[in-house]
Amino acid sequence: MNRSKYMRLVSKVMAGAFFCTCLFSCSDMMNYFSLIDKYLRDISFDTGESIQVTNLVTDSRDAQLVWNGSGFAVTWLEETMGASEIHSFAHPPGNHNITASNTANYRYYAPCLVKTSGGYALAWSDSRFGNQEIFFALLDEAGRITAGSQRRITNTPGGSAEPSLVWTGGGFGIAWSDRQAVGMYDIYFALLDEQGNKTAGDVRITNMPEMTDYAQAPSLVWTGTRFGLAWQDNHYMNMNIYFALINADGSKNGANTLLSAPVENGEAQSNYYPELVWTGTEFALFFSGGKVLAPKIELSRIDSNGNEIGEEIVISEGSSSSYSPKASFSGEYFGFSWIDNRSGTNELYFACCSSTGQKLTSDLPITDGSAHASCNDIEWTGSGFALVWSDSRTGNADLYYTEQVLETGP
Repeated sequence: MNRSKYMRLVSKVMAGAFFCTCLFSCSDMMNYFSLIDKYLRDISFDTGESIQVTNLVTDSRDAQLVWNGSGFAVTWLEETMGASEIHSFAHPPGNHNITASNTANYRYYAPCLVKTSGGYALAWSDSRFGNQEIFFALLDEAGRITAGSQRRITNTPGGSAEPSLVWTGGGFGIAWSDRQAVGMYDIYFALLDEQGNKTAGDVRITNMPEMTDYAQAPSLVWTGTRFGLAWQDNHYMNMNIYFALINADGSKNGANTLLSAPVENGEAQSNYYPELVWTGTEFALFFSGGKVLAPKIELSRIDSNGNEIGEEIVISEGSSSSYSPKASFSGEYFGFSWIDNRSGTNELYFACCSSTGQKLTSDLPITDGSAHASCNDIEWTGSGFALVWSDSRTGNADLYYTEQVLETGP
Protein backbone atom coordinates (compact mmCIF):
# COMPACT_ATOMS: atom_id res chain seq x y z
CA MET A 1 0.00 0.00 0.00
CA ASN A 2 1.35 3.46 -0.97
CA ARG A 3 1.54 5.57 2.14
CA SER A 4 1.55 8.78 0.08
CA LYS A 5 -2.01 8.12 -0.99
CA TYR A 6 -4.74 9.95 0.82
CA MET A 7 -6.19 7.71 3.53
CA ARG A 8 -9.55 8.08 5.10
CA LEU A 9 -10.91 6.07 7.98
CA VAL A 10 -14.60 5.27 7.90
CA SER A 11 -16.38 3.69 10.82
CA LYS A 12 -19.06 1.15 10.10
CA VAL A 13 -21.42 0.12 12.84
CA MET A 14 -23.68 -2.82 12.88
CA ALA A 15 -27.41 -2.28 12.31
CA GLY A 16 -28.45 -5.88 11.78
CA ALA A 17 -29.79 -8.66 13.95
CA PHE A 18 -28.15 -10.29 16.95
CA PHE A 19 -28.47 -13.70 18.49
CA CYS A 20 -26.76 -14.87 21.65
CA THR A 21 -26.97 -18.04 23.66
CA CYS A 22 -24.96 -19.29 26.62
CA LEU A 23 -23.07 -22.48 25.92
CA PHE A 24 -22.26 -23.62 29.44
CA SER A 25 -23.55 -22.82 32.91
CA CYS A 26 -21.32 -21.95 35.85
CA SER A 27 -21.45 -20.13 39.16
CA ASP A 28 -19.39 -17.00 38.73
CA MET A 29 -18.64 -16.71 35.02
CA MET A 30 -20.72 -17.51 31.97
CA ASN A 31 -19.37 -18.44 28.58
CA TYR A 32 -21.48 -16.89 25.87
CA PHE A 33 -21.57 -17.22 22.12
CA SER A 34 -23.20 -14.82 19.70
CA LEU A 35 -23.73 -14.73 15.97
CA ILE A 36 -23.85 -11.20 14.59
CA ASP A 37 -25.31 -10.75 11.14
CA LYS A 38 -23.31 -8.42 8.90
CA TYR A 39 -25.58 -5.56 7.88
CA LEU A 40 -23.54 -2.40 7.90
CA ARG A 41 -23.98 1.25 6.97
CA ASP A 42 -21.28 3.82 6.27
CA ILE A 43 -21.00 6.83 8.56
CA SER A 44 -18.28 9.42 9.07
CA PHE A 45 -15.64 8.29 11.53
CA ASP A 46 -16.71 9.09 15.07
CA THR A 47 -14.78 7.73 18.04
CA GLY A 48 -17.98 7.66 20.08
CA GLU A 49 -19.90 5.43 17.68
CA SER A 50 -20.28 1.84 18.83
CA ILE A 51 -22.91 -0.85 19.20
CA GLN A 52 -23.67 -2.17 22.67
CA VAL A 53 -23.81 -5.96 22.37
CA THR A 54 -24.63 -6.85 26.00
CA ASN A 55 -26.59 -4.99 28.64
CA LEU A 56 -26.64 -7.06 31.81
CA VAL A 57 -26.18 -6.08 35.45
CA THR A 58 -23.16 -8.42 35.45
CA ASP A 59 -19.81 -8.00 33.67
CA SER A 60 -19.08 -9.20 30.11
CA ARG A 61 -15.40 -9.89 29.46
CA ASP A 62 -12.82 -11.71 27.33
CA ALA A 63 -14.71 -11.43 24.04
CA GLN A 64 -13.33 -13.09 20.93
CA LEU A 65 -14.44 -12.49 17.34
CA VAL A 66 -14.41 -15.02 14.50
CA TRP A 67 -15.38 -14.03 10.96
CA ASN A 68 -17.47 -16.72 9.27
CA GLY A 69 -17.64 -15.28 5.75
CA SER A 70 -20.87 -13.33 6.18
CA GLY A 71 -20.94 -12.30 9.83
CA PHE A 72 -19.31 -12.88 13.17
CA ALA A 73 -19.32 -15.45 15.89
CA VAL A 74 -18.55 -13.97 19.30
CA THR A 75 -17.76 -15.73 22.54
CA TRP A 76 -17.24 -14.13 25.93
CA LEU A 77 -17.41 -14.66 29.68
CA GLU A 78 -20.30 -13.33 31.75
CA GLU A 79 -20.01 -12.87 35.50
CA THR A 80 -23.17 -13.94 37.32
CA MET A 81 -22.40 -13.00 40.93
CA GLY A 82 -22.74 -16.45 42.44
CA ALA A 83 -25.56 -17.89 40.30
CA SER A 84 -25.27 -19.77 37.03
CA GLU A 85 -27.46 -18.32 34.32
CA ILE A 86 -28.00 -19.00 30.63
CA HIS A 87 -29.09 -15.93 28.68
CA SER A 88 -30.33 -15.45 25.14
CA PHE A 89 -31.41 -12.42 23.18
CA ALA A 90 -32.65 -11.35 19.79
CA HIS A 91 -32.56 -7.82 18.39
CA PRO A 92 -32.51 -5.39 20.17
CA PRO A 93 -29.44 -6.66 22.02
CA GLY A 94 -30.43 -5.30 25.42
CA ASN A 95 -33.43 -7.64 25.70
CA HIS A 96 -31.98 -10.53 27.72
CA ASN A 97 -33.98 -13.45 29.06
CA ILE A 98 -32.74 -15.96 31.62
CA THR A 99 -33.51 -19.38 30.19
CA ALA A 100 -31.76 -21.58 32.78
CA SER A 101 -29.78 -21.26 36.00
CA ASN A 102 -28.09 -23.36 38.65
CA THR A 103 -25.70 -22.95 41.56
CA ALA A 104 -22.75 -25.14 40.51
CA ASN A 105 -19.68 -23.74 42.23
CA TYR A 106 -17.04 -23.36 39.52
CA ARG A 107 -15.79 -20.76 37.08
CA TYR A 108 -14.96 -20.54 33.40
CA TYR A 109 -11.87 -18.78 32.03
CA ALA A 110 -10.28 -17.72 28.73
CA PRO A 111 -12.57 -19.00 25.96
CA CYS A 112 -10.83 -19.51 22.61
CA LEU A 113 -13.06 -19.85 19.52
CA VAL A 114 -12.10 -21.02 16.00
CA LYS A 115 -14.03 -21.59 12.77
CA THR A 116 -14.04 -25.12 11.37
CA SER A 117 -15.40 -26.59 8.14
CA GLY A 118 -18.71 -27.48 9.78
CA GLY A 119 -19.18 -24.86 12.48
CA TYR A 120 -16.94 -23.79 15.35
CA ALA A 121 -14.79 -25.24 18.10
CA LEU A 122 -14.28 -23.78 21.54
CA ALA A 123 -11.56 -24.37 24.14
CA TRP A 124 -11.65 -22.96 27.66
CA SER A 125 -10.57 -23.74 31.21
CA ASP A 126 -12.83 -24.29 34.19
CA SER A 127 -12.55 -25.36 37.81
CA ARG A 128 -15.30 -27.98 38.03
CA PHE A 129 -12.76 -30.51 39.38
CA GLY A 130 -11.13 -28.10 41.84
CA ASN A 131 -8.14 -26.77 39.91
CA GLN A 132 -8.44 -25.35 36.40
CA GLU A 133 -8.38 -27.80 33.47
CA ILE A 134 -8.71 -27.34 29.70
CA PHE A 135 -11.91 -28.43 27.95
CA PHE A 136 -13.02 -28.57 24.31
CA ALA A 137 -16.37 -28.69 22.49
CA LEU A 138 -17.70 -28.51 18.94
CA LEU A 139 -20.42 -26.01 18.06
CA ASP A 140 -22.79 -25.95 15.10
CA GLU A 141 -23.20 -22.99 12.75
CA ALA A 142 -25.72 -21.42 15.12
CA GLY A 143 -23.33 -21.67 18.06
CA ARG A 144 -25.09 -24.56 19.78
CA ILE A 145 -22.91 -27.17 21.46
CA THR A 146 -22.85 -30.45 19.54
CA ALA A 147 -24.18 -33.28 21.69
CA GLY A 148 -21.43 -35.52 23.01
CA SER A 149 -18.60 -33.32 21.72
CA GLN A 150 -17.26 -31.99 25.02
CA ARG A 151 -13.76 -33.28 25.82
CA ARG A 152 -11.48 -32.86 28.82
CA ILE A 153 -8.04 -32.04 27.38
CA THR A 154 -5.92 -31.86 30.56
CA ASN A 155 -5.80 -33.59 33.92
CA THR A 156 -2.92 -32.26 36.00
CA PRO A 157 -2.49 -31.74 39.76
CA GLY A 158 -1.48 -28.10 39.48
CA GLY A 159 -3.97 -26.83 36.91
CA SER A 160 -4.05 -25.80 33.25
CA ALA A 161 -5.09 -22.46 31.78
CA GLU A 162 -5.02 -20.05 28.81
CA PRO A 163 -5.76 -22.37 25.87
CA SER A 164 -4.85 -21.23 22.34
CA LEU A 165 -6.67 -23.33 19.73
CA VAL A 166 -6.21 -23.42 15.94
CA TRP A 167 -7.93 -25.39 13.15
CA THR A 168 -5.64 -27.07 10.61
CA GLY A 169 -8.29 -28.14 8.12
CA GLY A 170 -8.39 -31.71 9.41
CA GLY A 171 -7.92 -31.33 13.15
CA PHE A 172 -6.65 -28.95 15.79
CA GLY A 173 -3.52 -27.79 17.52
CA ILE A 174 -3.84 -26.54 21.07
CA ALA A 175 -1.30 -24.89 23.40
CA TRP A 176 -1.76 -23.94 27.03
CA SER A 177 0.00 -22.99 30.26
CA ASP A 178 0.26 -25.95 32.63
CA ARG A 179 1.36 -26.36 36.24
CA GLN A 180 2.30 -30.05 36.25
CA ALA A 181 4.98 -29.38 38.87
CA VAL A 182 4.40 -27.39 42.05
CA GLY A 183 5.39 -23.77 41.50
CA MET A 184 6.39 -23.26 37.87
CA TYR A 185 4.12 -23.07 34.83
CA ASP A 186 5.24 -24.47 31.47
CA ILE A 187 3.81 -24.29 27.96
CA TYR A 188 2.42 -27.53 26.54
CA PHE A 189 1.07 -28.47 23.10
CA ALA A 190 -1.15 -31.27 21.79
CA LEU A 191 -2.73 -32.39 18.52
CA LEU A 192 -6.45 -33.14 18.39
CA ASP A 193 -8.44 -34.86 15.68
CA GLU A 194 -11.51 -33.19 14.15
CA GLN A 195 -13.65 -34.45 17.05
CA GLY A 196 -11.30 -33.03 19.69
CA ASN A 197 -9.66 -36.32 20.69
CA LYS A 198 -5.92 -36.26 21.38
CA THR A 199 -3.93 -38.07 18.68
CA ALA A 200 -0.69 -38.18 20.70
CA GLY A 201 0.69 -37.28 24.10
CA ASP A 202 1.29 -33.75 25.38
CA VAL A 203 4.47 -32.05 24.14
CA ARG A 204 6.33 -29.93 26.69
CA ILE A 205 7.51 -26.77 24.93
CA THR A 206 9.26 -25.08 27.87
CA ASN A 207 11.18 -26.42 30.85
CA MET A 208 11.15 -23.68 33.44
CA PRO A 209 13.95 -24.35 35.97
CA GLU A 210 12.80 -22.38 39.02
CA MET A 211 9.81 -22.73 41.33
CA THR A 212 8.88 -19.09 40.71
CA ASP A 213 9.08 -19.30 36.89
CA TYR A 214 5.94 -18.80 34.82
CA ALA A 215 5.46 -19.47 31.11
CA GLN A 216 2.11 -17.99 30.14
CA ALA A 217 -0.16 -16.51 27.47
CA PRO A 218 0.53 -18.87 24.53
CA SER A 219 -0.43 -17.62 21.06
CA LEU A 220 -0.61 -20.39 18.44
CA VAL A 221 -0.99 -20.15 14.64
CA TRP A 222 -1.08 -22.68 11.79
CA THR A 223 0.85 -21.93 8.59
CA GLY A 224 -0.58 -24.72 6.45
CA THR A 225 2.44 -26.96 7.06
CA ARG A 226 3.41 -26.39 10.71
CA PHE A 227 2.65 -24.35 13.81
CA GLY A 228 4.18 -21.17 15.19
CA LEU A 229 3.91 -20.55 18.93
CA ALA A 230 4.75 -17.47 21.00
CA TRP A 231 4.46 -17.01 24.77
CA GLN A 232 5.76 -14.92 27.66
CA ASP A 233 7.85 -16.13 30.58
CA ASN A 234 9.91 -14.64 33.41
CA HIS A 235 13.04 -16.80 33.14
CA TYR A 236 15.09 -13.55 33.03
CA MET A 237 13.20 -12.08 36.02
CA ASN A 238 11.04 -9.69 33.97
CA MET A 239 8.62 -11.12 31.42
CA ASN A 240 9.96 -11.71 27.91
CA ILE A 241 8.63 -13.18 24.67
CA TYR A 242 9.71 -16.50 23.19
CA PHE A 243 8.92 -18.32 19.93
CA ALA A 244 9.00 -21.95 18.80
CA LEU A 245 8.16 -23.90 15.65
CA ILE A 246 6.17 -27.11 15.94
CA ASN A 247 5.96 -29.65 13.13
CA ALA A 248 2.65 -30.91 11.76
CA ASP A 249 3.15 -34.18 13.66
CA GLY A 250 3.40 -32.26 16.95
CA SER A 251 7.17 -32.54 17.43
CA LYS A 252 9.25 -29.45 18.19
CA ASN A 253 11.26 -27.98 15.34
CA GLY A 254 14.46 -26.54 16.82
CA ALA A 255 15.09 -24.64 20.03
CA ASN A 256 13.00 -21.92 21.64
CA THR A 257 13.99 -18.41 20.53
CA LEU A 258 14.09 -15.34 22.79
CA LEU A 259 12.55 -12.51 20.75
CA SER A 260 12.49 -9.60 23.20
CA ALA A 261 15.41 -7.98 24.99
CA PRO A 262 15.52 -8.44 28.82
CA VAL A 263 17.81 -5.40 29.10
CA GLU A 264 18.15 -2.45 26.73
CA ASN A 265 20.56 0.48 27.25
CA GLY A 266 21.20 -0.79 30.77
CA GLU A 267 17.52 -0.65 31.70
CA ALA A 268 15.37 -3.70 32.45
CA GLN A 269 12.62 -4.35 29.93
CA SER A 270 9.32 -6.13 30.44
CA ASN A 271 7.46 -7.74 27.53
CA TYR A 272 3.92 -9.10 27.70
CA TYR A 273 0.80 -10.06 25.76
CA PRO A 274 2.16 -11.88 22.68
CA GLU A 275 -0.17 -11.90 19.67
CA LEU A 276 1.12 -14.05 16.80
CA VAL A 277 -0.18 -13.70 13.22
CA TRP A 278 0.73 -15.65 10.07
CA THR A 279 0.77 -13.59 6.86
CA GLY A 280 1.18 -16.44 4.39
CA THR A 281 4.95 -15.95 4.15
CA GLU A 282 6.13 -14.97 7.64
CA PHE A 283 5.06 -14.54 11.24
CA ALA A 284 4.26 -11.20 12.84
CA LEU A 285 4.49 -10.93 16.61
CA PHE A 286 2.70 -8.03 18.28
CA PHE A 287 3.43 -7.48 21.97
CA SER A 288 3.55 -4.89 24.73
CA GLY A 289 7.20 -4.19 25.44
CA GLY A 290 9.83 -1.79 26.68
CA LYS A 291 10.16 0.08 29.95
CA VAL A 292 8.33 -1.56 32.81
CA LEU A 293 6.27 1.55 33.63
CA ALA A 294 5.58 2.71 30.07
CA PRO A 295 5.45 -0.20 27.59
CA LYS A 296 4.64 0.37 23.92
CA ILE A 297 3.11 -1.86 21.27
CA GLU A 298 5.94 -3.45 19.30
CA LEU A 299 6.15 -5.64 16.20
CA SER A 300 8.69 -8.38 15.59
CA ARG A 301 8.87 -10.10 12.19
CA ILE A 302 9.87 -13.77 12.05
CA ASP A 303 10.57 -15.75 8.88
CA SER A 304 9.00 -19.13 8.17
CA ASN A 305 12.04 -20.88 9.69
CA GLY A 306 11.74 -19.03 12.99
CA ASN A 307 14.48 -16.43 12.44
CA GLU A 308 13.82 -12.86 13.51
CA ILE A 309 13.81 -10.35 10.62
CA GLY A 310 15.48 -7.08 11.59
CA GLU A 311 14.86 -5.24 14.84
CA GLU A 312 11.69 -4.89 16.87
CA ILE A 313 9.59 -1.93 15.71
CA VAL A 314 7.63 0.34 18.05
CA ILE A 315 4.22 0.88 16.42
CA SER A 316 2.27 2.82 19.06
CA GLU A 317 2.74 6.51 19.83
CA GLY A 318 3.05 8.67 22.93
CA SER A 319 4.66 8.14 26.34
CA SER A 320 1.79 6.29 27.99
CA SER A 321 1.42 2.57 28.71
CA SER A 322 0.08 0.45 25.85
CA TYR A 323 -0.84 -3.20 26.32
CA SER A 324 -3.06 -6.13 25.26
CA PRO A 325 -2.47 -5.88 21.49
CA LYS A 326 -4.69 -7.83 19.10
CA ALA A 327 -4.00 -7.97 15.37
CA SER A 328 -5.43 -9.25 12.10
CA PHE A 329 -3.93 -9.34 8.59
CA SER A 330 -5.86 -8.14 5.53
CA GLY A 331 -3.56 -9.76 3.00
CA GLU A 332 -1.80 -6.40 2.51
CA TYR A 333 -1.55 -4.74 5.91
CA PHE A 334 -2.30 -5.26 9.59
CA GLY A 335 -5.03 -3.75 11.66
CA PHE A 336 -4.24 -3.83 15.35
CA SER A 337 -5.99 -2.69 18.51
CA TRP A 338 -4.79 -2.26 22.07
CA ILE A 339 -5.53 -0.66 25.43
CA ASP A 340 -3.83 2.68 26.13
CA ASN A 341 -3.93 5.08 29.10
CA ARG A 342 -2.55 8.24 27.46
CA SER A 343 -5.73 10.13 28.45
CA GLY A 344 -5.52 8.96 32.06
CA THR A 345 -8.18 6.28 31.48
CA ASN A 346 -7.73 2.95 29.74
CA GLU A 347 -9.02 3.44 26.19
CA LEU A 348 -9.24 1.25 23.10
CA TYR A 349 -7.02 2.37 20.19
CA PHE A 350 -6.76 1.18 16.59
CA ALA A 351 -4.11 1.63 13.89
CA CYS A 352 -2.82 0.04 10.69
CA CYS A 353 0.71 -0.82 9.63
CA SER A 354 2.24 -2.48 6.60
CA SER A 355 3.54 -6.04 6.63
CA THR A 356 7.01 -4.58 7.30
CA GLY A 357 5.85 -2.46 10.25
CA GLN A 358 5.48 0.92 8.54
CA LYS A 359 2.65 2.87 10.18
CA LEU A 360 -0.20 3.63 7.77
CA THR A 361 -2.41 5.56 10.18
CA SER A 362 -1.98 7.49 13.37
CA ASP A 363 -3.20 5.96 16.63
CA LEU A 364 -6.98 6.28 16.51
CA PRO A 365 -9.04 6.25 19.73
CA ILE A 366 -12.13 4.04 19.50
CA THR A 367 -13.41 4.93 22.97
CA ASP A 368 -13.60 8.45 24.38
CA GLY A 369 -11.96 8.00 27.77
CA SER A 370 -15.20 8.31 29.72
CA ALA A 371 -15.00 4.69 30.90
CA HIS A 372 -12.50 1.92 31.47
CA ALA A 373 -11.96 -0.23 28.32
CA SER A 374 -10.47 -3.73 28.34
CA CYS A 375 -10.52 -7.20 26.76
CA ASN A 376 -10.40 -6.27 23.06
CA ASP A 377 -10.27 -8.35 19.88
CA ILE A 378 -10.05 -7.57 16.15
CA GLU A 379 -10.87 -9.45 12.92
CA TRP A 380 -10.45 -8.70 9.20
CA THR A 381 -13.77 -9.09 7.36
CA GLY A 382 -12.66 -8.81 3.75
CA SER A 383 -13.58 -5.12 3.68
CA GLY A 384 -12.60 -3.81 7.08
CA PHE A 385 -11.53 -4.54 10.64
CA ALA A 386 -14.18 -5.40 13.21
CA LEU A 387 -13.45 -4.68 16.86
CA VAL A 388 -15.09 -5.87 20.04
CA TRP A 389 -14.20 -4.87 23.60
CA SER A 390 -15.54 -4.40 27.13
CA ASP A 391 -16.02 -1.06 28.79
CA SER A 392 -17.78 0.27 31.85
CA ARG A 393 -19.59 3.33 30.49
CA THR A 394 -22.88 2.00 31.93
CA GLY A 395 -21.33 1.12 35.30
CA ASN A 396 -20.56 -2.56 34.76
CA ALA A 397 -18.50 -4.00 31.90
CA ASP A 398 -20.55 -4.54 28.72
CA LEU A 399 -19.47 -5.62 25.24
CA TYR A 400 -19.30 -3.13 22.39
CA TYR A 401 -18.65 -3.50 18.67
CA THR A 402 -17.59 -1.32 15.76
CA GLU A 403 -15.95 -1.77 12.38
CA GLN A 404 -13.13 0.29 10.88
CA VAL A 405 -12.57 0.35 7.13
CA LEU A 406 -9.42 1.85 5.64
CA GLU A 407 -10.12 3.48 2.27
CA THR A 408 -7.47 4.93 -0.08
CA GLY A 409 -7.84 7.64 -2.68
CA PRO A 410 -5.77 9.85 -4.96
